[in-house]
Amino acid sequence: MAMMNNICSGILIAMLLMSCGNSQVRLRDIEKDPQAYTGRPVTISGTVVETFSIPLTGKGLYKISDDSGGELWVNPQGRVLERGEHATVTGEIKIGFTVLDKSFGIILVEHNKGE
Repeated sequence: MAMMNNICSGILIAMLLMSCGNSQVRLRDIEKDPQAYTGRPVTISGTVVETFSIPLTGKGLYKISDDSGGELWVNPQGRVLERGEHATVTGEIKIGFTVLDKSFGIILVEHNKGE
């Protein structure tokens, strides 16, 4: 019986840890302490307020803003969303991201949809 309790406890702890990994994070919190969010999946949500196209590649970035007043650039796996669209994105925070000699500082690199 004790072994069964240990197994159940282990499964419960694993489920709790997995559910915490992708909880939505406020953009202002990422801006204040980006190091705290690196190396793990992060989910953010907000409205697209700016876009940046990379010429001749069909790729680009977009910046989202949320109700915390924070803003963050996103490097999407798919299409670049349009200004005014709502986005919920999961990925990894990168610090010191540069494209075509333009520095984006802190950015979320979206995970593949299957990850």
